[in-house]
Amino acid sequence: MNITKAHINVLKGLADDSRLKIVLALRDKPLNAGEIENIIGKSQSSTSQQLKKMENAKILRSKKKGIMKYFEIRNRQIFALLDSLDGYVSVISPDETEIVGRDEKILVLGLSGSGKTSIIMNLTHINSIISEIKPTQGLKNFEAICKENGISLGNKELSKNYKNIYEYGGSIEDREVILSNPKKYLLNYDKVIFVIDIQNREGPIPYINAMNYLKDIMYALTDSQRLREFIILLHKLDPTLDIHTEFSDKYMNSKLINPIKKAMPPELNYRVYATNLVTNFRKELITRSFIR
Repeated sequence: MNITKAHINVLKGLADDSRLKIVLALRDKPLNAGEIENIIGKSQSSTSQQLKKMENAKILRSKKKGIMKYFEIRNRQIFALLDSLDGYVSVISPDETEIVGRDEKILVLGLSGSGKTSIIMNLTHINSIISEIKPTQGLKNFEAICKENGISLGNKELSKNYKNIYEYGGSIEDREVILSNPKKYLLNYDKVIFVIDIQNREGPIPYINAMNYLKDIMYALTDSQRLREFIILLHKLDPTLDIHTEFSDKYMNSKLINPIKKAMPPELNYRVYATNLVTNFRKELITRSFIR
């Protein structure tokens, strides 16, 4: 591929939150400058500057209808480009602090046996034998989980740093309790992590139990005034699984990733990771919200 001025112009034309919002707003129909101004929340002069840059970059073109000037996408392949970027498996492998911040109050959710406790142990650098970890019942904080499993923290500073990590059990009873009072159990956290065991496909439709619970959690979280980020971990995606057609990228996109993106409320800032614990905690960013 030869990088040309046209490539650079398109990338520069998209390298701004407001211009990305404009592109997405024009996906369905042409809009005039006033309508675009309201969507991006900018002044008239600022909106005009953005539109001019996008016309110069050959991203937009304008047409007159009567006395009004309307803007539209010059080539709709740009949506394929953005969709590819959104679904692209990033080569970036963030360190643990990008998932677990030391000054954040974090809640970890998911069905029973999805691997919530094991993930917490690895993210907090606690070495333990995974098979010995007991299922969590009800709401437990990091220290209580360690104590329940006979895990010695050793370093008091470590305990202090992660004392605000909580896990809620994933049994049917626990799920009913947490959803019966979201204000009490869900809305007082900076970050919520939802874990899906991709090897557990029980139910009449693969992942139906996990997806139904996830949707209930997503909609409840839209009422949170504190939540900064919602993270979904597609867990137990061990390296050997990708050779099986039932865990191919096409299958995972169809059964999990695309349904998650479709159901995600636009208010939520989210990330989706593929994770495994085969050697150490490994993760790859699959998709994230990048326009708000």
